Formats: sequence, C-alpha cells, structure tokens
Amino acid sequence: MGATTSTAAVADRWTDGGLVTAKKNPNSDETANVDIACLYENTKRGASLLGADPLELLLQRKADPNMAEADGTTPLMFAVKRGSLSAVKMLLQADADPNKALVNGRSPLYVAAQSNNADAVTLLLQFGADPELAEYSNGMTPVFIAAMNNNARALHALLKRRSTVQRGANPNACTKSNGASPVYAAVSRSNVEALEVLLSF
Repeated sequence: MGATTSTAAVADRWTDGGLVTAKKNPNSDETANVDIACLYENTKRGASLLGADPLELLLQRKADPNMAEADGTTPLMFAVKRGSLSAVKMLLQADADPNKALVNGRSPLYVAAQSNNADAVTLLLQFGADPELAEYSNGMTPVFIAAMNNNARALHALLKRRSTVQRGANPNACTKSNGASPVYAAVSRSNVEALEVLLSF
C-alpha cells in the first residue's frame, strides 16, 4: 500500500469515524472545522498509533482553517489558547487568517499576548498579524493587555518586531475608552518587568 493510499485511509478514519462532528448548518453536510485543532490537541496518542498527524491530514483534505464557531473561535484561536505552537504554525502555513478575531474583537495575537506566549506572538506577527487590532469593549491592544498583565516576554516580542519592521506594535497606543497607555497600565499595577520593557523601546 502506497503512502498516498495510507494517508487517505487514515484521513478517512478520522473524518468518517465521527471524530469531526460539529456542523456549520444542521441542514448541511459541511463540517465545522473548528474541531480540527481540538482533534489535533486531544488525539496525539491516536495519531502516533496511526503514524499520522490528524491536523495535517485534515488540512490536506482541504479542511477550512478559517471556519469559526458562533463566538468567533477558529482553529487558530483554539490552538493559540491551548498553547500548541506546532498547531499554530501548521494552521498559519495553511492560510489561517491571523487577524480573524472573536466576536468581542480579541484577535489570536491579543490572546497570545494575554497568556504571555512570546513564541506564538512572534509567529503570528511573522504571518501578518496586526498588532494594532484592539478588543471592542475598552479598545485594549495586545501591547496594552501584555503590559497590564506584566507579561514581559510577550511584550518584548511585540515591541522587538517594531524595531526591525513596520508591522511591530505601537508601545504608545492608548485605549479608546479612557485614553490609558500601556505605560499607565504597567505603572498602575506596579508591573516592573513590563515597565522596563516598555521603556527600553
């Protein structure tokens, strides 16, 4: 049995075996592919037994990496939340939109900054994530949330990018609700590490 046949058989087992079941529309056969990231993260043992990566197989079968659940969660957002860098990279390479946000405006980059995942921040920026996208309620940017949470590693990753390319984050971007700056967010919470990073740029 050739590699192509084997890969297709494994993909059939994952998709036809009922592991990807959510529907975009109950009257449609179209699969809500947000499940592919969950499948990837939760079936590593099964993947090793099958000798294949479920996420890679599903993407090869043209699963849509940008389909979202009702709250806006995409496979990329799910992977960022879970901290699965390999899944994040695979999805971005498959043309997942790095700027597709939740219904509240929080982007994958915002969530990565919020959780201090500097590696994910760097990867998302490399694939075109917009560091100026702000969540809707208060207008907080990824830089602001990183400063507020004293997430120095993520903050450094956001600002370091700015020192080399135009796409880097603005350290002075203020919130829309009250005009607070990232420096204010760091000082008001005595976030020394974040403040040091902000002042170094």
